[in-house]
Amino acid sequence: MSVDGTTAWFDEILWNDSYGTCRGTGVLVLSGGVWRIAQYNLTIPIPNDLARGFAKTIKEYESRELSSR
Repeated sequence: MSVDGTTAWFDEILWNDSYGTCRGTGVLVLSGGVWRIAQYNLTIPIPNDLARGFAKTIKEYESRELSSR
């Protein structure tokens, strides 16, 4: 939490039946006595040993998508 108590940031580990382990990170801002989400990201962590394979698959997918436009 920020020193003045008006901004907070967080990270969380979530379970999703479709995607498995996920990670959420975000920033909250206190405005008018109410906490509001200013920013939120949801990611699917990929183990380093699998990252190159996923990166290759994503690049191939993006290439196909761009060429079909």
